[in-house]
Amino acid sequence: MISVVIPIYNAEKYLSKCLESIINQTYQNLEIICVDDGSTDSSPKILEEYSKKDFRIKILSQPNSGQGVARNRGIDEASGDYIFFCDADDSLEPSAFEILVSKIEKTGADFVLFEANIYDSNSGKVSDNSYFGAGMYVDLFKEKEVFNYSDVPDLIFRAFAPWNKFFSLSFIRENNIKFCENLRFEDVAFHIKSFLLAHKIAYCDVCLYNYSCFLQSGCTEAFKNRKEALDIIGVVDIVETILENSAVEETLFRLFIRWKIDIFIYYYNNISDKALKKQFREKASLSFEKIKKKYSDEQLSKFIPEFSLKSIYRILKSKWFSAYRVCDYLYINIFFIKTRLLLRR
Repeated sequence: MISVVIPIYNAEKYLSKCLESIINQTYQNLEIICVDDGSTDSSPKILEEYSKKDFRIKILSQPNSGQGVARNRGIDEASGDYIFFCDADDSLEPSAFEILVSKIEKTGADFVLFEANIYDSNSGKVSDNSYFGAGMYVDLFKEKEVFNYSDVPDLIFRAFAPWNKFFSLSFIRENNIKFCENLRFEDVAFHIKSFLLAHKIAYCDVCLYNYSCFLQSGCTEAFKNRKEALDIIGVVDIVETILENSAVEETLFRLFIRWKIDIFIYYYNNISDKALKKQFREKASLSFEKIKKKYSDEQLSKFIPEFSLKSIYRILKSKWFSAYRVCDYLYINIFFIKTRLLLRR
């Protein structure tokens, strides 16, 4: 049986489409755990109507606490062999669960990673690019039926969403993998911990999920002038602690430092409010102090040959973020090529 966990907050516009895509799956052995996270619209009423029509739907209600708390509650309540996390504004392809159950049972994987369509909610069009875009890993997936993070360490810092993964519930529970609570970006640490602890990961190259995104305005628009944008710094610090406690190889920590730099600068650039921008810069600087205390400039130059730590501090304190990003786009593809070469040594 699959436990499907759906956190719901004011999703009246999309909820019916989401539920229809789940209850009409070709694979029918489901429990559908709907966690209403304090909705103030008609979402609770829609859930009640569906639960009367389908006994598999279980409604849990809680005060507004965020997706992390809602998903963790779903994990606690789940009773299936497998667990899947679906967002209330998204939908699944009709045979998604049938394909995923077959894949996970055939491979004995801890979870299956799969592709998703990016659906523009404004235009109704599907993007030409899939959400995950595993093109650079095609050769590996052809060679290996299952893999783990040591085969492709750079994969750990891509596609953090939980809904492009299909998990064994026992894997999640035995390793006590939970979502961050009271923080935005609650799925990042969940994703990274899952990759670190999985012995077997399988990949399915089919788009089985439809991810709704307001592409015309940009999916990060909602955070650009809100204090929640600061949460990314706290989440990255949590990830750093997870990596330190896991005693990961130097190669992975090298990739983490580069990702940390890129993610901070990316979100900094998406904040237009001056006061919030200043706050973000100050918190980011404190976060980088941890790296400075742990590693010398010589060590860091091995992790990130494109930068020295001093240049990072200059970037964090200057107004030249836009200029930095232009340069970054020019060499980002070169960086990935270099990374792949380093990993083969």
